Amino acid sequence: MEKKRNNTLVNTLLPSAVFETMRTYGGKVFALDEHLERLFRSAELLGIEPRHSQADILREIGYLPTESKVRVHLTAEKFSVQILPLPSVDQTIYTEGVEVCERIFERPFPRAKYETQIYEEILNAQGEYFETLFFSEEGFLREGNISNVFAVMNGKVVTPKNNILLGVTREKIIQLIRENDISFEEREISREELLKADEIFLTNTTKEIIPVRKWEEWERGEFKIATELRVLFS
Repeated sequence: MEKKRNNTLVNTLLPSAVFETMRTYGGKVFALDEHLERLFRSAELLGIEPRHSQADILREIGYLPTESKVRVHLTAEKFSVQILPLPSVDQTIYTEGVEVCERIFERPFPRAKYETQIYEEILNAQGEYFETLFFSEEGFLREGNISNVFAVMNGKVVTPKNNILLGVTREKIIQLIRENDISFEEREISREELLKADEIFLTNTTKEIIPVRKWEEWERGEFKIATELRVLFS
């Protein structure tokens, strides 16, 4: 893993803007309240005091007749709402899994979702890989650039909890896991332990639950738990 130590230098000044990316199902924004709560919590964590309220943003979003991707951008002075077509998804990512890469990186303000060029640079650097897994300097899994990460170890689903962005879809998946009596634990996961995982899968807003097929020397072709959770989520 030493070859991956090309971490981006981070500007530790507090960001001035936060954002949320959401999607609709049947014209309604999924987990809208949770997303807006996290938006304003992110602002609070970064010392941003918005002039506008959640109610202002709700009025702007309204009802969307077609399936859409919704992006809300918030600063102290203003907010904007972008309504975009929901990106099409190649369905083979769910049946065949995806390939991911890795790097040593931890978010400077992990509980807040904010605008910075760092994540765009990481996205561009990953090339043909679907996602970049972040590890701490000590070798513990954190999250992906645009996803949260779960692993299956001997029938138990495990996921990191510390120093990560607590994704809204992540929380919904954890709720499903608990409701369906699937063995589960939030804890530190070392890189060495992750290499022994039976499954690895990602969660994010627009693509939901995505199984990983290949990461470095790790490779799997069965996605039993990820597929089961995807059915439950649907």
